[in-house]
Amino acid sequence: MNQSAITDAPPPTSVSHRESKREKTRLSLIRHARRLTAERGLGGFTIDELCTQVGVSRRTFFNYFASKDDAVIGAALGESWATYATDFCNTSTHPRLLDALTALLTQTMRTMLRDEHTPQHMMELFVSEPSLFARMKELTNQRHRELAALIREREGLDDGDGFAEVIAETLSHVAVHTFFEFTHRSCETGVALHEASPDLHMAVFEEAFRTKLTYLSRLFQQ
Repeated sequence: MNQSAITDAPPPTSVSHRESKREKTRLSLIRHARRLTAERGLGGFTIDELCTQVGVSRRTFFNYFASKDDAVIGAALGESWATYATDFCNTSTHPRLLDALTALLTQTMRTMLRDEHTPQHMMELFVSEPSLFARMKELTNQRHRELAALIREREGLDDGDGFAEVIAETLSHVAVHTFFEFTHRSCETGVALHEASPDLHMAVFEEAFRTKLTYLSRLFQQ
């Protein structure tokens, strides 16, 4: 091997460190945006105030999010179904389409439950700020189109094949419905789940989501 190639190569840990730092900044923006929204309302603080609390510039904020709404929801720029395209389209990892879709959708839901804000906190924010619901609907429609494109790619379907659109819309609806159902349920289960870690919340959500998909799969076995 050429010695200069070895010398010029970046340290193996440089990329992972950069990604780790970027993820830390993104989570901090989400966390502070949610806290400020809970305390003051979405219109009660500016992006500049949010950036000051996080310790980043306004320009940095817009490298991560398109708006305050997106920061509260946790919908970062560049974060789409396409991010997980390689794993999703790898049929050796998930031979069945249903398993691949389950893994993809649960991974996406993790972005909404990756800090100390529980599903109950998230629901309270959505109820108090209707614009968040409107933005979530826009993002959901966008994700439908992206997911349908991934399904067509994985299954080798033509653009005119409606199977991908129907499956994308159905599974996305089940995921969102499970999230909000789980949110209401977590509000009623007492202090234990309310104070549980994001990992526990995600485990409970995944179990509920997989159960719904099992029910749905029975439709195609009749």
